[in-house]
Amino acid sequence: TDPRPFCGLLSCGSCGMGVTGEIRIKRQKNGNTHRYVYYHCTKKSKTKKCPESAVRGEELDRQLSVMLTEYTMPKDWAEKLSVMLNTEERKATQSVEGVVQELRENLEDVSSNLVRLTDIYVSQDIEQSDYRERRRLLMSEKKSAEEQIARLEHTPSTWIEPTRNWIKDALILDEIRKTDDLPSKKSSLQKIFGSNLTLRNKKVVEIPVKQWATLRVARQNFSKTDLSLLLACLYCTARTDIMGNPEAFS
Repeated sequence: TDPRPFCGLLSCGSCGMGVTGEIRIKRQKNGNTHRYVYYHCTKKSKTKKCPESAVRGEELDRQLSVMLTEYTMPKDWAEKLSVMLNTEERKATQSVEGVVQELRENLEDVSSNLVRLTDIYVSQDIEQSDYRERRRLLMSEKKSAEEQIARLEHTPSTWIEPTRNWIKDALILDEIRKTDDLPSKKSSLQKIFGSNLTLRNKKVVEIPVKQWATLRVARQNFSKTDLSLLLACLYCTARTDIMGNPEAFS
C-alpha cells in the first residue's frame, strides 16, 4: 500500500503545481525510528518560487476527513430521493412505451414493404434503378426507426442509475471518513471535488462539483427550510448535472 495515498489529489494554491508526498525518517538517540509523511508542492515550476511549506500527512487526513462529513447524505434523505427516482423512472418508461409501440408497428410495415419490393423485382415488374432507389429509401426509414427505438428505450434510464450511485456514494461518506482506508477517502474526495482541491498555507481549499455543493448547502439550511422543498431542489440539481454527464457517476 502506498504510504502517500493523497498524492495527485491536490494542487498547490500558490503556484498551481501538483502536491506530492514525501516520507521522512526520524532517528532517535535510543535507536528508535519514526516514519512521517509530509505533503508539499512539487516545486517544479521554473518561473515561480513556491512559498508553501509542507503539511504532515496526519493533519491533511484530518482536514479531508472533516470535509467528508459536510457532504454526507442523511439516510432519510436518501430514502426519499430514491422514491422520487423510482416514480420518475416509472413515468418515463410508461410515456415512452406508447411511442416505441408505434415505431415498432411502422418498422413492421417497412419490413413488409421491403419483402414486397423484392418480390416485385424478382418478378421483373420494376426497373433495377427504380428498385434500388425504393430499397434505399425503405432501408433508410428502417434504420431511422430502429435508432429511435433504441434511443427512446435507453433515454429514461441514462441518468437514473448514475443518480442512484451518487446517493449511495453520499450515504457512506461518514463511514469512510472514520476509517483508516485512505485510498477510499481519496476516491470519494475525487468524486466530490474532481481536480478542485488546493493546498494553501497548510489548509485545504475546496470547490465541489455542483450537485455536491447543493447537498452541502442543503445540509446547512436544513433547519431553516422545509424538507420537501429542500429535497426537490437537491433532486432537480442532481438530475440536471448528472443527466449532462452520466458517465462520471456510473
